[in-house]
Amino acid sequence: YYAGNGLVLANIGNPGLKWETTRKANLGFDLSLLENRLSLSADVYDHHTKDLLTLKQLSEVSGFTTYWANDGALRNRGFEVAANARIINSPRFRWEVSASIAHNKNEVLHLADGNYTTSIYDAEVLTAEGGPVAQFYGYKFLGVYKDQAQVDAYKNLKIKNENGTYSYFAPGDAIFEDVHADGIIDEKDKQVIGDPNPDFTGAIASTFSYKNVSLSATMGYSLGNDMYNYQRRVLESMIGFENQTTAVNNRWRYEGHQTDVPKAVYGDPMGNARFSTRWMEDAS
Repeated sequence: YYAGNGLVLANIGNPGLKWETTRKANLGFDLSLLENRLSLSADVYDHHTKDLLTLKQLSEVSGFTTYWANDGALRNRGFEVAANARIINSPRFRWEVSASIAHNKNEVLHLADGNYTTSIYDAEVLTAEGGPVAQFYGYKFLGVYKDQAQVDAYKNLKIKNENGTYSYFAPGDAIFEDVHADGIIDEKDKQVIGDPNPDFTGAIASTFSYKNVSLSATMGYSLGNDMYNYQRRVLESMIGFENQTTAVNNRWRYEGHQTDVPKAVYGDPMGNARFSTRWMEDAS
């Protein structure tokens, strides 16, 4: 009982595992003008990857939750453009400015075992053929029921309990889109609610030099990507006794109260704090 030696399996092996293979096609050019005072470079590419290395879900009966496997094919295509200009180029003082922009579109071409989701921080990430990698997959949050009339207008949506009975949404509960249109909010109503892949990325930089002293500044940017704010979900869900942010002061509290923060109910039996667009933010 006090000490013992033993062996514990840390992971499950896959003897058929192999390296990913990527076939690449690139086309680019570089241009310099005015004795290198102005330069421009551009590149377009198309990359195909097969035998993707992925962590697949495994039944817990095996003693493990995931295993490494080769599954599917992926395509990445896009472009990169960069420009650099020496605006001032005197012997003592120089000022140089550069900027770049890039666009990448990735698409899952094939999955041997079909589409699948991966759970992370109480969220779901979807890997599906025809779409980009790692899309956020959950419910669409439409607001909060302000009164019984609004509940009736949504045809008394409900959720199914573990014992087979149903619980109906009431004033103060969150409104979720009934994608399947069957009057029940469940797994069938999940949809793509965000994409962490940016439309564009790049950087802008400027350098001032006087003799042997330089001052540089660089700003990177991304546009069009979404982010899941897990920390805000923990601090605004009102599920238990944890500290919450002041945003919950605006929670629903009375009939007719119009707000986008649901009522506080211990344990969240209606799943008001479930993974949804309520927790998605613009990450540009």
